[in-house]
Amino acid sequence: MVYKLSKTLIGHEQDVKDVATTPGDAVAPRVVSCSRDGTIRAWSLSDQSHSIVFHSSTNSFINAVCCLDDNLVASGGKDNVVFINSLDEPVNDVGIYNLIGHQNNICSLHHRHNKLISSSWDGTAKVWDLSTYECVLTLKSDTGMSVLDAVIVDDNRYLTCSADKYIRFWNGNSVTHIFKGHTDVVRKLLLLGDGTFASCSNDGTIKIWSLEGTLISTLSGHESFIYDLVALPNGLLVSAGEDRSVRIWKGQALLQAITLPCISNWCLTNVGNDIVVGSSDNSIRIFTSDPERYAAKEDLERFEESVKTSTIAEQSVDINKTDVPGYERLEVHGTEGQTVMVKSPVGVIEAYQWSNGQWNKIGDVVGSSASSDKKVHNGKEYDYVFDVDFEDGKPPLKLPYNAGDNTYTVANQFLADNELPASYVQDVVAFLEKNTQGVSLTETSDSVETKAQVSLSVLPVTQYIQFKDINSSQLNRGLTKFNDSQTHKLSSIPTNFDVSSSEAADMITNLVPQVFEWDESSYLVGFDLLRSLIGKLGISDILKNENLPELVQSFIEKGAASENPSVLMMFGRFLNNLVDSVLFMQIYADSEGDNVTFSSALFQLLDTLTQKKVDQHHKHYNQCITGFSTLIYNLSAVQVKQKVGSGDLAKYINDTNIEEANYRLLIALGNLKYIKAVATPLPSWAHKHSEPRFISLFNDINSL
Repeated sequence: MVYKLSKTLIGHEQDVKDVATTPGDAVAPRVVSCSRDGTIRAWSLSDQSHSIVFHSSTNSFINAVCCLDDNLVASGGKDNVVFINSLDEPVNDVGIYNLIGHQNNICSLHHRHNKLISSSWDGTAKVWDLSTYECVLTLKSDTGMSVLDAVIVDDNRYLTCSADKYIRFWNGNSVTHIFKGHTDVVRKLLLLGDGTFASCSNDGTIKIWSLEGTLISTLSGHESFIYDLVALPNGLLVSAGEDRSVRIWKGQALLQAITLPCISNWCLTNVGNDIVVGSSDNSIRIFTSDPERYAAKEDLERFEESVKTSTIAEQSVDINKTDVPGYERLEVHGTEGQTVMVKSPVGVIEAYQWSNGQWNKIGDVVGSSASSDKKVHNGKEYDYVFDVDFEDGKPPLKLPYNAGDNTYTVANQFLADNELPASYVQDVVAFLEKNTQGVSLTETSDSVETKAQVSLSVLPVTQYIQFKDINSSQLNRGLTKFNDSQTHKLSSIPTNFDVSSSEAADMITNLVPQVFEWDESSYLVGFDLLRSLIGKLGISDILKNENLPELVQSFIEKGAASENPSVLMMFGRFLNNLVDSVLFMQIYADSEGDNVTFSSALFQLLDTLTQKKVDQHHKHYNQCITGFSTLIYNLSAVQVKQKVGSGDLAKYINDTNIEEANYRLLIALGNLKYIKAVATPLPSWAHKHSEPRFISLFNDINSL
């Protein structure tokens, strides 16, 4: 019984993070998937077509999907909300039901006994009654660390696993047993139906436990993190992980290892005895042991070739180049899943894996082109070792990274190693992508043709420029000063503004409107408040406070009407922070299917701002102009990320006589050219700038 490729489902634009199957439709089951591209997609296996069921209104990545029946699907991710949608209704971004309660990224979803259980980076698992769609139980461990998975054992008993390496058995909201055995983060749990369950971990092992607390066995073989598990009706256990492999187990024996042409295999489900795998190359692959459902010969050959020609970062394998044997090593039989390195006659180090009784090439081991100078950290060599300052007055933390590593995996491991909140993961990923300039080893897809790309050193630039520093004491002093001169005073003035999302929503709803009821001179502190708070809002806050978009729009109207340079300076900073908030797309974007466009209201606002006459001698003149230029740049970054094809922003790219402002405007022009929204050449005024950063940017723009 050998598993081979059956189908490849192509459509997602980023990593596929979870897959599920409709439970009751045995004749024509559907696969449902979620992705970092912010969509839920339902797939027909008969013709491999798909439809988008849900699209996050904030385009936030989605981590978990769970089919409640053949029609309803639950999903959760960075929006902190569990959305429930119908597979048979047109795509929407709000869901039929919204389960609100988590305060951070949702990691997993499982359904049983008319209940849904969700786990989150906020350190909790929540149990939802699907007859009322209300949270009936919150499970929170004493460590407060991220809960990465949770399952329902029976009517009132649950299992959770956490970043603290432990598995907890709950009776109601009380922990009755803690399972200790893994040496690193525990990723997934799987009930096996016979009073036992399986767990997998970043330590590269799978452990089988009895519910009474006994460790029955440990399965070893994976060479890196294990992300998911699934049990097949035929009694086999399947695992997938960061070592590019899917492994099939019978008891404690490894029956087969399948290597895929991608770094991370994030998720698994099954259709009968067929295995469904979602991966970091945006693809979903289905493997079958039924020869009648094997893919066509040419498709199998294409898949095998994509595996052979994929690249493996030298730093990810433990080899001594001087001791690598030649092809003669392949004359010695191996064990299932075993990987060896051999040197070809021309000196290329190749990786081979023993599977189905023979050695199969699974890629070439290549060094990084990022840097010839290796950095050593904890006895290992890396392409980069960054010093990261997380807390003033304390030594910087070391962040090691190799080209070819998955940035999300590196970020999560860094946060776990340093016991930092998992909510920082996106910031660490952005830091890595910026400071390594996107250096990576390319994943090869067997189903998508790649086109030669122009070599660019700067463009596109998509990291938002924000003004998010919060000085609570300064805000408190500003509010106190204005409050003292008012007839209608605030009843209380907060002392801390670095608050949670729900507290930020409360301040925007109740405190900020009172400030804007004062005279226009108070708008400076009003927009400083909004600047500090707007980025903290989550989609759950919008769902609980439906008037928030209209309320924020009313503040924008006040800022747009002002002629005060100091107010305009702070208003510009607020607008730049708004771009990266959950409200921006709701206020200033129109969507039809997958097509997103900026609304006319946005361009009306930009036109109003360009007509402002700010005195060049005013102390905030430069900040006003640079703030507006930054807004144009940030909007161009939105266009690259959201695939907004309009070139309407180009009319705002004009000489400001301020070097930094001009640089940001010219990056915006480059971004627009990168997405082919405009064909505009470099304006003549750009050539007065001869600094190296401008020259590099000009070279990119001219090559597009």
